[in-house]
Amino acid sequence: MNGDWGRLFNKFNIDDLELYSFNPKSKTLSLAAAFTEKQSILLDLFINPEIFLGEGVIGKAAKSLQAQSIEDLRLHGECEQSKSDYLSALIVPIVTDGKLIGVIYCASKTARA
Repeated sequence: MNGDWGRLFNKFNIDDLELYSFNPKSKTLSLAAAFTEKQSILLDLFINPEIFLGEGVIGKAAKSLQAQSIEDLRLHGECEQSKSDYLSALIVPIVTDGKLIGVIYCASKTARA
């Protein structure tokens, strides 16, 4: 990744950034955009992954409307670490007027990033 996004990713040690949009009718989050070296693989494998509120770390952060910082995914029971090279994550719900509209998920291959 290069340009402004590349500088941002390097400065904050981000290896993956995913943006999920929230559908209040189905109470699901859908992947809207991904900025990662694996973007085409991710989108090809999952086409349009959906996450239910309360499901996994992304769904739990969305349901609580509270940001979650996970310093070491290997020590977090709800993460499927065996399927990922990422060691730490930051999950930030996007809230407007008290209502969830989406989630930003950032991950790093460095623990405690």
